[in-house]
Amino acid sequence: MIGQRLYQKLIKRMLDCIFASLLLVIFSLPMIVIAGTIWLVTHENPIFKQTRFGRHSQPFEVYKFRTMVGSAPLVSHQDFHNRDAYVTTVGKFLRRTSLDELPQCFNVLRGEMSFVGPRPLAASDMAVIEKRKALGADRVLPGITPV
Repeated sequence: MIGQRLYQKLIKRMLDCIFASLLLVIFSLPMIVIAGTIWLVTHENPIFKQTRFGRHSQPFEVYKFRTMVGSAPLVSHQDFHNRDAYVTTVGKFLRRTSLDELPQCFNVLRGEMSFVGPRPLAASDMAVIEKRKALGADRVLPGITPV
């Protein structure tokens, strides 16, 4: 029990910070190129921020590279049939390669996410958020890579 707590509180956090820092250093130039390309294509902020729910169902802003045009609906719904019509050409590449997830390294450094854990959910998934809370699954940090 003490070893598990030590791992969760110290070792896992330390490994997350080291790995996130290394990724940000290694990918800093590609991230600048990606951000510039997104801005040239969309003329909008290349970083997309969305409120998600993390540990203890607390809201936080998750960061990703913008992959959709700014006029895309914020919440998908029944009439949201052609999602691909909103995804930019650059966005398709970023999603296919998962490079759109790189800014989440900042969420890891801020202690809002980990590399491995359940996906952080949006407010549109409130039923699942409540189930996670009831089952105690919201006691861990959400992750970039789902469990």
